[in-house]
Amino acid sequence: RLQSGTVHGIFTDEELPVDLFDELNFRLSATDGYFNMVFTATIGQDFWYRAIERVGQKDETLKNALKLQISRWDCLKYESQSSHIPTPWTPDKIKDAEDKCSTQNEVDKRINGRFVMDEGLKFASFDKYKNVVPEYMDKITKDKWYIYSGTDIGSGGKSGHPAAIVFIAVRPDFQKAAVFKGWKSPKGLDITSSDIIQKYQKLRGNMKTICAYYDWAASDFKVHATRLGETFEKAEKGHDIGEDTLNTLFKNQMLDIFDYEELDDLGWELATLLKDTPKRMAKDDYVDALRYAVTKIPWDWTAVGTSYQEYTPPKKELSHAEREIEDRRGLHFAPKEDIDSIVEEIEYF
Repeated sequence: RLQSGTVHGIFTDEELPVDLFDELNFRLSATDGYFNMVFTATIGQDFWYRAIERVGQKDETLKNALKLQISRWDCLKYESQSSHIPTPWTPDKIKDAEDKCSTQNEVDKRINGRFVMDEGLKFASFDKYKNVVPEYMDKITKDKWYIYSGTDIGSGGKSGHPAAIVFIAVRPDFQKAAVFKGWKSPKGLDITSSDIIQKYQKLRGNMKTICAYYDWAASDFKVHATRLGETFEKAEKGHDIGEDTLNTLFKNQMLDIFDYEELDDLGWELATLLKDTPKRMAKDDYVDALRYAVTKIPWDWTAVGTSYQEYTPPKKELSHAEREIEDRRGLHFAPKEDIDSIVEEIEYF
């Protein structure tokens, strides 16, 4: 029946399934009619998310449409300024409604009129209000955090996936980290492995990385990297491992993302990627680079579920020779049973 009519207007009061939109919209072609939708984002489809929340961005959909996001705070007054009749919505009533919401996402969705995707998410533990933070690079530099990176090669072209690079600083106790630099190639841009490694070098600058991980499916990338003197290791590509690691890190606020414009797309991917989205259709290029970077880092999971002390860096760094002396001194004064247990453990393995 969707294909049988020509109409002057289509109106929907719920979030329309995207697979129906094109067919319905063409019922308006002959009349140049109106499509009107008023809805709360209860399904959370990517097409409508980009239409509403990505206004002005390169991936915005329906760019010429009139879009209004109305919150309850916009309803304190009637549109007619001459009216002195109070609206049903007072500040106290709105705050009371906020208090009845179970999460901040529900506040955004039900009170603030935002498009929130919070069901069936792959990274349900990611919370932009907790995990996206103001930068603290001075602390990272002062305490000499370790630098890791992840690179997703992508497939390029108009229908392919963009490439992405992520740099992570990890605190020396491996209980805290921050994404502080990143890049994602423009969609539709043909880009080669050589282009990506040159971009990587530009981003890295003078930084020394502990380890750089890459998508080893792109064998030519490793060749180009080696020729330019860059050392990369194969990433752990298992989705279950990487996704579980990220969810645990975000849930326990062990991984921050700096509130930089260049990292906006990373936050967007984390906040919108659904579990049931087919891989070929998933917008997860930045996420893949992040997943490669974090999976092999030796995290100290003793921090999980505990309120540990703020990290205090060691007062003095020992030289290699000093460390050897300390090691020998420790063995010399160690109780015999400790030495025996170490030997037994080595023999066991």
